[in-house]
Amino acid sequence: MQALDFHVSKTLKVQFFSMNDGGRRPLAVTFTPSNNKQLDGTGFGGDFLLKSGFDVLAFKSSVDGWFQEVPAELFSAINAFVAERGHERRVGYGSSMGGFAAIAFSGRLKLDTVLACSPQFAIDQAFDKRWAFFGQQLAWRYRIDAAALGADCRYFVWADSQDADWLHVDRLRALIAPSRLHVLALPHSGHPCLQFLHEARQLKPAVLDVLRGDSLGPQLHRHARRDSKTYWKNLSRRLLTHRRPHAALAAAHAAVARDERDPTSIWLKAKVLQVLGREDEARQLSRQMLGDGEHPRRLFQLSRRQMQAEQWVDALSAIDAALAMAPGSAQFHMQRAQVLSRTGRMGDAVQAAREAHFIATDDPEMNEQLGKLLLKIDDLPGAREVLAQALASGVRSAGIFLHLSATLLKLGRLNMALRVAEDSLRHWPEDQRLQSHLARLQARVSAGGARHRRRPAGAAQVWDELSWVKIARA
Repeated sequence: MQALDFHVSKTLKVQFFSMNDGGRRPLAVTFTPSNNKQLDGTGFGGDFLLKSGFDVLAFKSSVDGWFQEVPAELFSAINAFVAERGHERRVGYGSSMGGFAAIAFSGRLKLDTVLACSPQFAIDQAFDKRWAFFGQQLAWRYRIDAAALGADCRYFVWADSQDADWLHVDRLRALIAPSRLHVLALPHSGHPCLQFLHEARQLKPAVLDVLRGDSLGPQLHRHARRDSKTYWKNLSRRLLTHRRPHAALAAAHAAVARDERDPTSIWLKAKVLQVLGREDEARQLSRQMLGDGEHPRRLFQLSRRQMQAEQWVDALSAIDAALAMAPGSAQFHMQRAQVLSRTGRMGDAVQAAREAHFIATDDPEMNEQLGKLLLKIDDLPGAREVLAQALASGVRSAGIFLHLSATLLKLGRLNMALRVAEDSLRHWPEDQRLQSHLARLQARVSAGGARHRRRPAGAAQVWDELSWVKIARA
């Protein structure tokens, strides 16, 4: 297989892959979704597309930066290369964050067709606050607007019409002419909708149908939904929200029937039974889950996999089920905090992180994660106190000092923040987070003309020589 690097950094890889040296194969430009940590390999759907006769240009990001880190000059280099190879068509494909990028870069990459699954039009605006804490921290260089669109590009958008994702579809409809925008509503498919289609064995044929330029049959959802446990679980949750517990129970039962060993389906059915006052049956289901060998650690791992797939509702159900079996696990409480944080429920996330911190006060990770969450919601006194308590008890980690420095920076203590970052990097010289943070601080000092009194070179510090607790509480 031919492979070519267009751009390689610590958090972004843009690579070209082809199964042959020439030919007028179509080119698929793909973009990874959020929560991706893998920069190796052929990217989002790359193996499948290569086997299906496409060359692949893969944009792979290991941070949730919404591809704002892509260098502007990269597009001209890519376009020159693609023009030289003479690809017959250029198509874009992505999900969620990747769906955003496929649309936002469609004009720059001269795409003919874009397939965007559960795309997010914007994550820093008031109409949808699920990802606002992340979106408002980004420096936006690229947006979905009229200037970003391809003049002749056709856009295919798949999304759950009963989910907040539909708000993003409405904004795309206001921007893209109906003749070029083809929307497929997939009610109760969840975010992202790909898991639903995969379970229904419709994902691969439907993707090829669009990317090869064939028409997309409107019968897709009607035939698919009966076989998807994700569909029945989402339907059950929404019926329960609308106070229709008997209908919710029927939907939960259908989910269990499609996968009798899926713990989140069983847990959902038990929850509906509890709402209906059928406590004995709910307990029997829970015992069945334990009797079948279900262990809270397996639920924890399941929740982690569902987070990676952006299946946030299922991820929360799995970690809740794990916590019901092992309520004293700090790690489980912290993972619940991470899931809640990713869905914008920051108040609940902080509470879950406090539970984890209470259970394992001396665990560096628990201190670090709680401090990080408090920093995100701008509870600077709270973040400062948590970090100070950790330092007072002798807990040390690169993350704790990173968040201490960030807290001091937000409090306007630039020189002190810089000192903490410099000294901590001496103890963790390979930590990339500290390296990046220190570089940003040094750039701010240079740009603002701030004074920073540096110690002589080689004056390495010992932790005990520094009054870290005093600094944290200053």
